[in-house]
Amino acid sequence: ESQSIYHALALLGREGLILCYPTTPYICLGLHDDLDYEIDRQYCRERGIPLLRRETGGGVVYLDDRQLFFQLVLRQDNPLVPLRRHRFYEKFLQPALSVYRELGMAAELKAPADIVVEGRKYSGNGSGDIGPCVAYVGNILLDFDFVTMSRALKVPDETYRRHLYRIMRANIITLTDCLEYPVEYSPLATSLIAGFQRQLGDLSPHEPDAELRETARR
Repeated sequence: ESQSIYHALALLGREGLILCYPTTPYICLGLHDDLDYEIDRQYCRERGIPLLRRETGGGVVYLDDRQLFFQLVLRQDNPLVPLRRHRFYEKFLQPALSVYRELGMAAELKAPADIVVEGRKYSGNGSGDIGPCVAYVGNILLDFDFVTMSRALKVPDETYRRHLYRIMRANIITLTDCLEYPVEYSPLATSLIAGFQRQLGDLSPHEPDAELRETARR
């Protein structure tokens, strides 16, 4: 559901903002990632980790309930959508940047689609055209399972895997790393909604209706 609902929204030509987190972990490949080349499928089968592919860009990611997703779907003909994709990120990364800055973090945009502090990555983002819409997806890392991520990727040998783990640990940063107190989903979501309202205008909450749920199921 954390991937299929925004795909369904886009395929139906509807606009909306989805804030969610997965209740169980999975690995998600970007549109152009090579499953057999990049993923240790045997490890994922043994651990019961599902593999999904989204229709947006970005690389392989490990996702669980310690990440808050924001997924924005707009029609391609919406005048709010910049024609150049890098301008799209500059515009719609502002709400997430504001969240980090409100928490006292010196977050900044690293082109084309990352949020960083002192070179370390806070958030990964991607976008893609789905049906008549463009979908932009990103996350806020409350915490991250570096061990599972490094283990699920296919690498030449264990020495390389240990090096990969150290590289990820040195280049990715989470709220748990930065804050002395736990952060709940609700205030983060409230801040994100306020930020997106500054970009889009007033937003109204909606539950997924029958057509949206059926399209997501299919």
